[in-house]
Amino acid sequence: MSEPVKLEIGQYFNGCHHDIWCYDQVPSGMRPATLRDMWPGRPYLTLVLTGPDKGKYYTGYYIGNDVEPIRYRITHRIPVYVKDNSK
Repeated sequence: MSEPVKLEIGQYFNGCHHDIWCYDQVPSGMRPATLRDMWPGRPYLTLVLTGPDKGKYYTGYYIGNDVEPIRYRITHRIPVYVKDNSK
């Protein structure tokens, strides 16, 4: 797996800027997300569906404008991953 690439965009919440990263594949230690996994500010990784990074994965945070699109992805089985904290 190649190293993740920091994108020129980010997300702002709680008065802070949070970087967005692009991954070629899902890193180890991640698992498919369920709606129960998602709470405000929770980091996630999701499949890119369009554009030059199609087929790769972007990080994000479950907050603001991301809530409904991420809920849609999870309920329609479009890949969304969260860190597996059970280990």
